[in-house]
Amino acid sequence: MRINIKINVAVFFILFLLTGVAYAQQGKVEAALSKTSAKTGEVFKYTVKIEGLFSDPKIKLPDLSKFIVVSQSQEKNFFYEKGKLKVKITLVYFLAAKKPGSYKIGKVIVKDKGKTYTCSPLTIKISGKALPKKQRLPRQVFEGAVNI
Repeated sequence: MRINIKINVAVFFILFLLTGVAYAQQGKVEAALSKTSAKTGEVFKYTVKIEGLFSDPKIKLPDLSKFIVVSQSQEKNFFYEKGKLKVKITLVYFLAAKKPGSYKIGKVIVKDKGKTYTCSPLTIKISGKALPKKQRLPRQVFEGAVNI
């Protein structure tokens, strides 16, 4: 009985290590919104995280033309993990919607070494009145974006 438990634990440990090695060799793409609903002109954050053993990732972002891009930032980190170069990219967009409605933000697509990595699309619901075409966002919107 005791030998069977030791064998089961050993098999589990080996499978766990193999799964971890396989996961470490893959890339991953994640996208997130700071809110699931907002008002027109209200700023929300859209974050994309790309991580993996990429050599030259080609990133295709979804169309954000239905939003006002208040600001954006990009961070790239390169580090070695188990003798291989690992890449971590974070893209952050502060967005505001021009019109009310339910908006689908499409998936991010990353291609590298013949493989394609994606994430699920996201949806945000916007309420309120449409912004006039030439109206600027109020100053407190920008101050709120900085203090997130």
